[in-house]
Amino acid sequence: MDPPVKPRDATAVAADALTALRGLIAVALVIAVGSRHPMSGAALLGLAWLTDVSDGRVARRSATATRLGRWDLHFDAAVGAGLLTGLIAAGYVPGPAFAAAGGAATIWFLYAGNPAGAMALQAVAYGPFLAVALRDATAGFWGLVGVIGSIAIVDARHLVEWVLPTFFAGLLSPRRPRR
Repeated sequence: MDPPVKPRDATAVAADALTALRGLIAVALVIAVGSRHPMSGAALLGLAWLTDVSDGRVARRSATATRLGRWDLHFDAAVGAGLLTGLIAAGYVPGPAFAAAGGAATIWFLYAGNPAGAMALQAVAYGPFLAVALRDATAGFWGLVGVIGSIAIVDARHLVEWVLPTFFAGLLSPRRPRR
């Protein structure tokens, strides 16, 4: 007989919902940015960043495991890919060059299992989008700067202890870095 399955608590479900929301935001970014609505894109991107910070914090308070926690970085990469697709579709960036850069980062992440590839994919999209937002949606740009500043304060430890070391270790290794 199988052992009884422990039901997931509401906190684990909430953490998974926050993670899954980024998948929906990725699709919405393609539409918003691809339709040349950078203010909507800025709001969606800020929301994606906030859900990324929140899902881990909520998951750590859960008494049971989440189902999507191991896919968190994939959802983060999807946000970057959605934003990049929107930027290319709207003509904000040169399609072939950015598609090649985004594609290379995606392959690095998915096939080599290196988290630095997912982070590079996000950087390829976030940098140009911040420039677009500054030019075409100034309030959206400053809103994103506020979100970045808030996250840097609230989640500084995660940035210093996981994000930066993982990225730089990934740059030094073509495969998933060992920690």
